[in-house]
Amino acid sequence: LEVNSIIDRLAYRLMELIADSRLAVIQCQEQEKATLKRYYSKASIENKNYLVLTIRIPDHPELTEPSISRKATVMYHVDSSILPRNVADQLKSTETTPFLVIPLIAKEVLVGFIVVNKFGFRRSFSDKEVGICQALANLASISLQNGSLFTQINAANEQLKRLSNLKTDLLHIISHDLKSPLTVISGYAEILLDGPERVAENWEPILQEIISQTRMMTRLIEDTLAISKIESGVIELSLEDVDVLYPIENLVAIHQHECTFKKDVPPNLPKVRADKLRLHEILDNLITNAIKYSDADNEITFSAAPNVEKGCLVISIKDTGFGIPESEIPNLFKKFYRIKNDASRRISGTGLGLYIVKQMVEAHAGQIWVQSKLSEGSTFSFSLPLAG
Repeated sequence: LEVNSIIDRLAYRLMELIADSRLAVIQCQEQEKATLKRYYSKASIENKNYLVLTIRIPDHPELTEPSISRKATVMYHVDSSILPRNVADQLKSTETTPFLVIPLIAKEVLVGFIVVNKFGFRRSFSDKEVGICQALANLASISLQNGSLFTQINAANEQLKRLSNLKTDLLHIISHDLKSPLTVISGYAEILLDGPERVAENWEPILQEIISQTRMMTRLIEDTLAISKIESGVIELSLEDVDVLYPIENLVAIHQHECTFKKDVPPNLPKVRADKLRLHEILDNLITNAIKYSDADNEITFSAAPNVEKGCLVISIKDTGFGIPESEIPNLFKKFYRIKNDASRRISGTGLGLYIVKQMVEAHAGQIWVQSKLSEGSTFSFSLPLAG
């Protein structure tokens, strides 16, 4: 039921039966697209198969007539871009070169084509060879359709497994991570209800803590929603030309009481092609991490510079925090992964932030990376495509 194995076995069997042949096996997909595999016979290069290519069926006129007639068709003087070329025996357009094109039909559905070309001295196809090809095509058609259905079922099963795992992850977040801030908020609310004398001197830190825990809950909910979209394979982007300085300055204003900020940005910084909301999420996640994993005197530096050669803008967020052990860096962007050291154990979090950031950046066709040294700080950098 494995499609590539079916195609390979079909190709090798045909090349054994038809001497001096080269052929292509085409598997139809949706929207007039198809995957193409090319083969040489043993007489040329030992069973060499080429990389799988994606083609548009309407771009290849030699497929048109067989797809309409649904019958094996022999054609001449066709300079086919589907078949592989033998360097030692290049065909000339003046030669009478027969091409045998066999449509693969399964339950009245066109599932692909076999295209065969003989390049030896006896280039014509006998009735027996056409009959053999047609018989094998009939068998292969059903196998290919079954293989495609099997692949679809496997893909659906994998999707169900991912959704099941996501359900488990979400239940963990709801039952544990959302419960903790609710407990804190509830406790402080009870203190406030006890009367003014209980909070006369401590009302400000109590309210600050309630606000902090509420923000934590909001972040958890936002992360949970983001994870559900990522795991389902749907990240919706509303792309526009964005000035990255605007979200940076907005986030600096929000977090200015938590640390010192600096900007290292050249004048006339070009815009990027991005989703404004997602860009804000990326930056906010990175800033929040930089603040969480640092001491009170942390300094965060924003920098941005265009890379014209690669057509992108590189944005960096540098902190002077605890730093990351080199052995931990390859795992940083994995879901639910958290650094295993004394500094991180006393910091709350789910390990979702950097995973979400990576998925969002890559959805923009960008990249993200990190440089870090223990006790010296970390620099998280990511690229986004330039506008225009």
